[in-house]
Amino acid sequence: MVSKRTESNFEMIKVEREPDGIAFVVLNRPEKRNAMSPQLHREMCEALDELETEEATKIVVITGAGEAFSAGQDIKPRGARGHGMIRITGAGRSCRNSPSPPSRW
Repeated sequence: MVSKRTESNFEMIKVEREPDGIAFVVLNRPEKRNAMSPQLHREMCEALDELETEEATKIVVITGAGEAFSAGQDIKPRGARGHGMIRITGAGRSCRNSPSPPSRW
């Protein structure tokens, strides 16, 4: 029997859900080595908030497309005066409120 995977697509990330409760959040800017941008931050927050409320999701794996996980912050969209950084609140809240892994890990 072949397992079925469901996907949600954003512009800069991909969310893939396996039937066994594992969800993959893939940073999808390989041409920029998955450098973080304000839009990628927003999409990541939205995806993590969505996954947090899904009862079927048991584990979230965050990875990057291509050769790199993430090169860090993409400074180009910030402009000459350094504006454009955003504060991630949803993702941090999700991580802080997540239950600890089982002791066998």
